[in-house]
Amino acid sequence: MPDFVSSMGTPISPWGVNEFLRSTKDFGTESYMCAKDSVPFKTRDGNQYKELRAGTVMAKITAGPNLGMIGPFEPAGVSEVQRLTGTGTFTSGNYKVTFPAFAGSPQITVPVAAVAADIQTLVDAAFGAGEVVVTGGPVATTPVNFTYQGDYAGDEPAVTVDVTAVVGGGTIAVTTPTAGTPGSDDGRGVSANIVGLLLTTLPWQLMDRDVEVSVVYDCEAVQGWCIELDAAGVEHPLSNATAAFMQRGGTAGKMVDIGWH
Repeated sequence: MPDFVSSMGTPISPWGVNEFLRSTKDFGTESYMCAKDSVPFKTRDGNQYKELRAGTVMAKITAGPNLGMIGPFEPAGVSEVQRLTGTGTFTSGNYKVTFPAFAGSPQITVPVAAVAADIQTLVDAAFGAGEVVVTGGPVATTPVNFTYQGDYAGDEPAVTVDVTAVVGGGTIAVTTPTAGTPGSDDGRGVSANIVGLLLTTLPWQLMDRDVEVSVVYDCEAVQGWCIELDAAGVEHPLSNATAAFMQRGGTAGKMVDIGWH
């Protein structure tokens, strides 16, 4: 297997067009619709914008509202889990849970005897279904877990709990058994969904709309001039692992057939 270290180094491309092809002879392209929501914001000179440069690894979106489109290949995020653990006596009453991760820091009032299904109903009513999955309860005997989903799968501020209305003197501690990390949750983090390298440079269009783009699936490209996003959406030169997956005769053995030289 080749050593995937370009003899020309790994230069940082300037803002604008990025030329990643070693040759423009006999390369194959396909058209896709790129989802604007899959592209992270950047900040330049104090302003936020969206830009997607040629040479970026692109992957299919296989879940969520942008199903069928593509976006930049980005590792999947880790869903954060926050846990409520009760100690002491919970005779009756309720406790209040505030969720600062959501706009307005919504609060729910939970009866001490509530089980997961009861708490899930309260959560969904407070800030919408599908954002947090509840397991466990009642808190007096079984920890209650909040698992963040969708756009909230990354690192989130911890919930706060008010036990003023708990009868019996019970207390509730908040811990984070699984810390969340940002990343994709729509299929773009799966190597098998990679379709190729972006040929179309998009300096601003994705701010406003989804855009039809051209993707190269068969070419000769310089690894150090190609772009891969990390879990936080930050650009890096294409990694050895992704290059090995995409290379001609490599791990993929599917749609992507790229000669790395």
